[in-house]
Amino acid sequence: MRYLNVKGLIDYTTLSRPTIYRHIKENTIPSIKIGRRRLFDRNEIDNWIRNGYGFNDELPTIQGI
Repeated sequence: MRYLNVKGLIDYTTLSRPTIYRHIKENTIPSIKIGRRRLFDRNEIDNWIRNGYGFNDELPTIQGI
């Protein structure tokens, strides 16, 4: 599955729900909004994590890598 919802992103990374919503609010995480749903492209999230965007001390990991 290429696109993840918030629950899928929580499962895919070690980010908590509040952290994800904080990044959404600060517009520091790549995502798209369709209606009321927020979706995350797995490839963009991988690049975002590798490049360290939006992180201080809370570096997530990608499951399976």
